Amino acid sequence: MYSKNASVDKKCGQETRVIPRLLQMRFHWLKSEKEAMRLEQAGITKPVLDSAIAAFTLEIIARHGEPAPRLCNKDPLTIKMGTYVVDLFPNAKFIFMVRDGRATAHSIISRKVTITGFDLTSYRQCLKKWNSAVEAMNNQCRELGAGKCLRVPYEQLVLHPREWMEKVLRFLDIPWNDSVLHHEDFINNGIELSNKPLDVLTMTFAD
Repeated sequence: MYSKNASVDKKCGQETRVIPRLLQMRFHWLKSEKEAMRLEQAGITKPVLDSAIAAFTLEIIARHGEPAPRLCNKDPLTIKMGTYVVDLFPNAKFIFMVRDGRATAHSIISRKVTITGFDLTSYRQCLKKWNSAVEAMNNQCRELGAGKCLRVPYEQLVLHPREWMEKVLRFLDIPWNDSVLHHEDFINNGIELSNKPLDVLTMTFAD
């Protein structure tokens, strides 16, 4: 959600692409009993691995954008590992932006965004794949609970920006600032939009 970048004390930077990939790699490492055993034998215990992932993630988030009192990451698939992220960062909160899947599928196909497992010639297949991913994210949001994850319907935010931005800032314990309603004034002046807002590199969906 780009409008939150306009907040005075919060800077998100662009999508990192590497953070969801790292979280997914960790998921696959531990999902495989053989791989998990090899890591243990090498001294890469779960606490060691978690500490390294937390340090790497924090370094990327803190240094890939402008310094700010509050740090945020807007890689869309990070929330697929939301409960694990909160284990690493207990004060973390998620804003789960949900857009009509039909619009998302159209965006993916019309802009020819290459995503592993997506057939760009089939709206039905893209919609089913995206729906599956969103369902997994929604389950994580539900498991995290209302205190840790706020679900924001994209279309409602567009139609009622003040109402929803008030909810977002209240959820994040950030004082109201009118600049969040005028984020377009900050583009290329404090806000940099990603060339491909849908995360391409990290769009690999685990079952």
